Amino acid sequence: MKLIYLRLLILFVALIGSTTLIKCVTWEEARKEYYKAVEDGDNIEKAEELFSELKNQQEFKGVAQTYIGSLTAMKAQYVLWPGTKLEYANSGIDIMEGGLRKDPDNLEALFIYGTTCYYMPFFMGMSDEAEEALKKIVKVYPDAKNQYHPDILENAFLFILEEIELTPEEKKKVYTYLGEVKSD
Repeated sequence: MKLIYLRLLILFVALIGSTTLIKCVTWEEARKEYYKAVEDGDNIEKAEELFSELKNQQEFKGVAQTYIGSLTAMKAQYVLWPGTKLEYANSGIDIMEGGLRKDPDNLEALFIYGTTCYYMPFFMGMSDEAEEALKKIVKVYPDAKNQYHPDILENAFLFILEEIELTPEEKKKVYTYLGEVKSD
Protein backbone atom coordinates (compact mmCIF):
# COMPACT_ATOMS: atom_id res chain seq x y z
CA MET A 1 0.00 0.00 0.00
CA LYS A 2 2.86 2.39 0.81
CA LEU A 3 4.29 1.73 -2.64
CA ILE A 4 1.04 2.82 -4.29
CA TYR A 5 0.96 6.06 -2.26
CA LEU A 6 4.61 6.67 -3.04
CA ARG A 7 3.96 6.23 -6.78
CA LEU A 8 0.94 8.52 -6.62
CA LEU A 9 2.97 11.11 -4.72
CA ILE A 10 5.76 10.95 -7.32
CA LEU A 11 3.22 11.23 -10.14
CA PHE A 12 1.52 14.18 -8.42
CA VAL A 13 4.84 15.99 -7.87
CA ALA A 14 5.83 15.31 -11.49
CA LEU A 15 2.54 16.74 -12.75
CA ILE A 16 2.81 19.82 -10.56
CA GLY A 17 6.41 20.31 -11.63
CA SER A 18 5.46 20.12 -15.29
CA THR A 19 2.78 22.80 -14.94
CA THR A 20 5.29 25.25 -13.52
CA LEU A 21 7.15 25.03 -16.82
CA ILE A 22 4.18 26.56 -18.65
CA LYS A 23 5.03 30.14 -19.48
CA CYS A 24 2.64 32.84 -18.38
CA VAL A 25 2.31 35.54 -21.03
CA THR A 26 2.29 39.13 -19.86
CA TRP A 27 0.89 42.17 -21.61
CA GLU A 28 4.31 43.78 -21.68
CA GLU A 29 5.80 40.77 -23.44
CA ALA A 30 2.97 40.64 -25.98
CA ARG A 31 3.15 44.38 -26.67
CA LYS A 32 6.91 44.25 -27.18
CA GLU A 33 6.45 41.39 -29.64
CA TYR A 34 3.74 43.38 -31.44
CA TYR A 35 6.07 46.34 -31.94
CA LYS A 36 8.79 43.97 -33.14
CA ALA A 37 6.26 42.66 -35.67
CA VAL A 38 5.54 46.21 -36.82
CA GLU A 39 9.26 46.57 -37.58
CA ASP A 40 9.84 43.05 -38.92
CA GLY A 41 7.20 40.73 -40.36
CA ASP A 42 9.11 37.68 -39.13
CA ASN A 43 7.76 38.43 -35.65
CA ILE A 44 4.05 38.43 -36.58
CA GLU A 45 3.45 34.77 -35.81
CA LYS A 46 5.07 34.96 -32.35
CA ALA A 47 3.04 38.07 -31.49
CA GLU A 48 -0.16 36.35 -32.65
CA GLU A 49 0.58 33.39 -30.38
CA LEU A 50 1.09 35.64 -27.36
CA PHE A 51 -2.10 37.62 -27.96
CA SER A 52 -4.04 34.42 -28.59
CA GLU A 53 -3.05 33.26 -25.11
CA LEU A 54 -4.08 36.60 -23.62
CA LYS A 55 -7.37 36.52 -25.51
CA ASN A 56 -8.42 33.55 -23.36
CA GLN A 57 -8.47 35.82 -20.31
CA GLN A 58 -11.87 37.50 -20.09
CA GLU A 59 -10.52 40.94 -19.15
CA PHE A 60 -8.32 41.07 -22.28
CA LYS A 61 -10.63 39.46 -24.82
CA GLY A 62 -11.49 42.55 -26.90
CA VAL A 63 -8.14 44.31 -26.93
CA ALA A 64 -6.22 41.07 -27.58
CA GLN A 65 -8.52 40.35 -30.51
CA THR A 66 -7.86 43.85 -31.84
CA TYR A 67 -4.12 43.22 -31.72
CA ILE A 68 -4.59 39.88 -33.49
CA GLY A 69 -6.60 41.63 -36.22
CA SER A 70 -3.89 44.24 -36.65
CA LEU A 71 -1.27 41.51 -36.96
CA THR A 72 -3.44 39.72 -39.53
CA ALA A 73 -3.71 42.92 -41.56
CA MET A 74 0.07 43.39 -41.33
CA LYS A 75 0.56 40.10 -43.16
CA ALA A 76 -0.72 41.82 -46.30
CA GLN A 77 2.59 43.67 -46.56
CA TYR A 78 4.54 40.45 -46.94
CA VAL A 79 2.64 38.62 -49.68
CA LEU A 80 2.91 39.27 -53.40
CA TRP A 81 -0.46 38.18 -54.73
CA PRO A 82 -2.96 41.12 -54.66
CA GLY A 83 -5.89 38.84 -53.85
CA THR A 84 -4.08 37.47 -50.81
CA LYS A 85 -3.09 40.98 -49.72
CA LEU A 86 -6.73 42.03 -49.84
CA GLU A 87 -7.80 38.90 -48.02
CA TYR A 88 -5.38 39.56 -45.13
CA ALA A 89 -6.35 43.23 -44.93
CA ASN A 90 -10.10 42.55 -44.92
CA SER A 91 -9.76 39.70 -42.46
CA GLY A 92 -7.66 41.88 -40.17
CA ILE A 93 -10.26 44.64 -40.28
CA ASP A 94 -13.05 42.18 -39.43
CA ILE A 95 -11.07 40.73 -36.52
CA MET A 96 -10.21 44.18 -35.14
CA GLU A 97 -13.82 45.35 -35.42
CA GLY A 98 -14.92 42.21 -33.58
CA GLY A 99 -12.49 43.08 -30.79
CA LEU A 100 -13.83 46.62 -30.60
CA ARG A 101 -17.40 45.32 -30.39
CA LYS A 102 -16.36 43.38 -27.27
CA ASP A 103 -14.68 46.40 -25.68
CA PRO A 104 -15.69 49.55 -27.59
CA ASP A 105 -14.18 52.07 -25.17
CA ASN A 106 -10.82 50.40 -24.67
CA LEU A 107 -8.29 53.13 -25.46
CA GLU A 108 -5.55 50.67 -26.37
CA ALA A 109 -7.82 48.78 -28.76
CA LEU A 110 -8.97 52.06 -30.32
CA PHE A 111 -5.35 53.13 -30.78
CA ILE A 112 -4.31 49.83 -32.42
CA TYR A 113 -7.38 49.86 -34.67
CA GLY A 114 -7.00 53.54 -35.52
CA THR A 115 -3.31 53.36 -36.39
CA THR A 116 -3.70 50.15 -38.37
CA CYS A 117 -6.52 51.68 -40.41
CA TYR A 118 -4.55 54.92 -40.80
CA TYR A 119 -1.67 53.10 -42.49
CA MET A 120 -3.85 51.05 -44.84
CA PRO A 121 -3.71 52.01 -48.51
CA PHE A 122 -6.19 54.73 -49.50
CA PHE A 123 -8.18 52.37 -51.73
CA MET A 124 -9.18 50.36 -48.64
CA GLY A 125 -11.26 53.38 -47.60
CA MET A 126 -10.36 53.18 -43.91
CA SER A 127 -9.27 56.76 -43.27
CA ASP A 128 -12.64 57.82 -41.79
CA GLU A 129 -12.62 54.79 -39.47
CA ALA A 130 -9.07 55.62 -38.41
CA GLU A 131 -9.97 59.22 -37.59
CA GLU A 132 -13.15 58.20 -35.79
CA ALA A 133 -11.35 55.65 -33.59
CA LEU A 134 -8.50 58.00 -32.76
CA LYS A 135 -10.83 60.88 -31.93
CA LYS A 136 -12.86 58.55 -29.72
CA ILE A 137 -9.75 58.16 -27.56
CA VAL A 138 -9.98 61.88 -26.80
CA LYS A 139 -13.65 61.52 -25.82
CA VAL A 140 -13.23 58.40 -23.67
CA TYR A 141 -9.94 59.33 -21.96
CA PRO A 142 -11.36 61.34 -19.00
CA ASP A 143 -13.35 58.32 -17.78
CA ALA A 144 -10.56 55.81 -18.35
CA LYS A 145 -7.29 57.65 -17.80
CA ASN A 146 -6.12 55.61 -14.81
CA GLN A 147 -6.60 52.27 -16.55
CA TYR A 148 -3.73 52.52 -19.04
CA HIS A 149 0.02 52.74 -18.97
CA PRO A 150 1.16 56.37 -19.44
CA ASP A 151 3.48 55.40 -22.34
CA ILE A 152 0.56 54.01 -24.35
CA LEU A 153 -1.49 57.13 -23.72
CA GLU A 154 1.42 59.42 -24.57
CA ASN A 155 2.03 57.57 -27.85
CA ALA A 156 -1.66 57.74 -28.71
CA PHE A 157 -1.92 61.48 -28.02
CA LEU A 158 1.29 62.29 -29.90
CA PHE A 159 0.09 60.27 -32.89
CA ILE A 160 -3.30 62.01 -32.82
CA LEU A 161 -1.66 65.45 -32.69
CA GLU A 162 0.70 64.67 -35.56
CA GLU A 163 -1.58 62.76 -37.90
CA ILE A 164 -5.24 63.60 -37.30
CA GLU A 165 -6.96 66.83 -38.24
CA LEU A 166 -8.40 68.25 -35.04
CA THR A 167 -10.58 71.21 -34.22
CA PRO A 168 -8.95 73.83 -31.98
CA GLU A 169 -11.05 72.53 -29.07
CA GLU A 170 -9.96 68.91 -29.69
CA LYS A 171 -6.33 70.02 -29.97
CA LYS A 172 -6.55 71.84 -26.65
CA LYS A 173 -7.98 68.72 -24.97
CA VAL A 174 -5.24 66.51 -26.42
CA TYR A 175 -2.50 68.88 -25.21
CA THR A 176 -4.12 68.96 -21.76
CA TYR A 177 -4.36 65.16 -21.63
CA LEU A 178 -0.79 64.81 -22.87
CA GLY A 179 0.34 67.09 -20.03
CA GLU A 180 -1.53 64.93 -17.51
CA VAL A 181 0.02 61.75 -18.87
CA LYS A 182 3.54 63.18 -18.84
CA SER A 183 3.18 64.36 -15.25
CA ASP A 184 2.24 60.87 -14.00
